[in-house]
This record gives sequence, structure tokens and C-alpha cells, in this order.
Amino acid sequence: MALTDHDLMAIAKLMSEAVGPIQNEVTGLRREMIARFETIQGQVLELYNFDKKRQEEYIFIKAQLERIERKIDRRDQYFDDMDARVTVLEHKTA
Repeated sequence: MALTDHDLMAIAKLMSEAVGPIQNEVTGLRREMIARFETIQGQVLELYNFDKKRQEEYIFIKAQLERIERKIDRRDQYFDDMDARVTVLEHKTA
């Protein structure tokens, strides 16, 4: 049995009435998912920026420590030289 134009229009109307609430529910769910995604995206961006700031602090502290170590090495060398001079003088005077 073939469907008439009136039958097809009735089926289309029933489908639109049945799909309408589901579509509204999907749209609401989509909005909720988008809002949640944006929240999570913001949190990830904050963590990235925090990590980047920590990394910059680490690099700065590392550079400071390297400068201090070089200064200590120079002082160490100075005292080693002084100790060598004192040893030479002690041997000369002994």
C-alpha cells in the first residue's frame, strides 16, 4: 500500500513533535558540555601559565646558583694560592 501525501505530512508532523523535545534536550546538553569544556580549558591554561612561571623561576634561581658557585670557586682558588705561598715561606724559613 502506497503512502499518500497526507500520510507523509502526518508522519513528518509526528516526527517533528517527537524529535523537538529531544532536540531541545540535546541542545541543552550541548550548552552544558561547552560550558564544562571552557571551564576545563581555562583550568588547563592556568596550570600551563603556573608551570611556565615556575620554570622561569627555576631558570633564574639556577643562574643565581651558578654565579655563586663561580664566585666560591674563585675564592677557593685564591685561598689555595695563599696556602701554597704560606707553605713555600714555611719551607724557606725552616
